[in-house]
Amino acid sequence: MQRAVIAVIVINAITIGMETSSSLMDQVGWLSHAVDRLALTIFTVELAVHL
Repeated sequence: MQRAVIAVIVINAITIGMETSSSLMDQVGWLSHAVDRLALTIFTVELAVHL
């Protein structure tokens, strides 16, 4: 479980880094936002499980 969460953190960091490029965001911005929402959902579920 811990490795999966670390993988989500790394993927989320990559998508945040992608947001610094306006040309990249014009091409795949919708995908970046979708991955960001998915990561947020996973982090929220993880927090709820730990509580």
